Amino acid sequence: MRAILAEHIFSVFPPMFKTFEEMVEKTNWELYLIVPKLARKDKEWLKYMRVNPYIKLLFFNNTPIEGFQWLNHLLYNLSLGTPRPHNVLIPSLFIAIKCGFKKIYLAGTDHNWLKDVHVTKDNQVLLSQKHFYDAQFRDKDNKNSPHPRPMYHGASTEERKLHEVLIKFYYAFKGYWDIKEYASEKKADIVNLTMNSYIDAFKKEDIQYP
Repeated sequence: MRAILAEHIFSVFPPMFKTFEEMVEKTNWELYLIVPKLARKDKEWLKYMRVNPYIKLLFFNNTPIEGFQWLNHLLYNLSLGTPRPHNVLIPSLFIAIKCGFKKIYLAGTDHNWLKDVHVTKDNQVLLSQKHFYDAQFRDKDNKNSPHPRPMYHGASTEERKLHEVLIKFYYAFKGYWDIKEYASEKKADIVNLTMNSYIDAFKKEDIQYP
C-alpha cells in the first residue's frame, strides 16, 4: 500500500517530495510536522503522510497580516494569520512563540544579501546568493565563489528590477521586527548567535564554549 501510494504521488509532484517519502519510510519516533493549512486540500499527500503513525500533522494559518500592531497581535492570537511569511524563518519563529518557547536561538542567519547585489553595465540585476543545495556548491572548491545570477518573478523567466529585489529584502527584515514586537508581548526572548548577521531586530550573543 505504502509503495503504491508513494509511486502515484511522486509521479505527480516535483522531486522535492522525495523528502516526504524518506520521512514516511524512516521515521520511527514521534514527529510533529507543522505545515500551512493549505496542505489540507491535498488529500493524496495527507493520506500518504498518515501512513506512518509516528508522524503527527499540525496545521497553521499562514495568511499574511499587516496593519496596526494591536490588531495584528489580536489576529495572531486567534491563529488567523502570521507576520508576512516571506521566508521559512519568519513562520518558524512565530510558531515557536505560539508554542510557548521563551528562549529562542538563531544560528546561521547571515542574511547579508545586500553585499551580494550587482548591477551590470547592461543594467541587469544579479545576486550572488549561496544555497547549500545549489548545484554550483556541490563541488567544495566552488563553495565560496557563487555565480551571480538574476532573480526571477516566481517560476517565470522575467528578471526582477533592482527595486523589486530590494523590496523582497524589505519584507524579510520588516518581518523580523514584527516578530520581535510579538515576542516582546509574549515575554519571549530571541537571540541571534550569528555575529555577522544583517538582521537588526534581535540582540546578538556569541556562543561561549567551556
